[in-house]
Amino acid sequence: MIYITGDTHGELCRIVEFVEEIKPTPNDILIILGDAGFNFHGPERDRKLKSFLNKLPITLLCVHGNHEIRPENIPTYREIPWKGGTAYAEEECPKLIFARCGEIYDLDGIRTMPIGGAHSIDKDLRIENRREDDWCSWWADEEPNDEIKARVEARLEKEGWKIDAILSHTCPTQLFPELNKMNTFSDFSIRMKITYGVHRTEEWLETIAQRLDYKKWYFGHYHKNRGWGRFVCLFNLILKFTTNPESGYAADWEKAGKFLFG
Repeated sequence: MIYITGDTHGELCRIVEFVEEIKPTPNDILIILGDAGFNFHGPERDRKLKSFLNKLPITLLCVHGNHEIRPENIPTYREIPWKGGTAYAEEECPKLIFARCGEIYDLDGIRTMPIGGAHSIDKDLRIENRREDDWCSWWADEEPNDEIKARVEARLEKEGWKIDAILSHTCPTQLFPELNKMNTFSDFSIRMKITYGVHRTEEWLETIAQRLDYKKWYFGHYHKNRGWGRFVCLFNLILKFTTNPESGYAADWEKAGKFLFG
């Protein structure tokens, strides 16, 4: 089985409770849509967290977010063949897989492309408040650069601009009006990201969405659980990964519990 959830920021409770409930095997996969929080504090502090996660009976596939360094820029990560594409993993933690932007993975017959990254509105605060033992708390590689964008577009061109599913951290700009409808005091993070964010990545993703023939587009970043047509924004719910257009919605997701299997 393949499951999918939003940002975890290094918090393990959701993953541990999920594993205890469904009792998966290492062949089962949980996708995290960026900001996993496993490559944030530096080698020593992160190693304990990753070692614990690697012992869980499930494989994690992590998309790059804006609160973590890209694995290709970490010396301990190596490129590995995975599900028909190339991914990154460490020798000590082979069940923690980090996606390579622009690859296509065959996930139980669903041809899936990860496109990670986003702008951090809290960049200055994170740099100012970082601890002495932190590796760093902000990285200049958080958004996709020209090389990554060219790789993504070249692969989609090769595929005839047709794919089953996209896994991104942030979303195309066409979702901003819908996200703004949730713009209340309790949705502070959404308001900040839309109002003060630098939207280079979202604008580029919009050019992708306008050309692409796709069935489902999953993203995180906004700390909400919502669905609009083919788009699904995830935070703390865990869904079955599917391209079924009728799947993954509830009338009130906040009351649906931690795990929702649509």
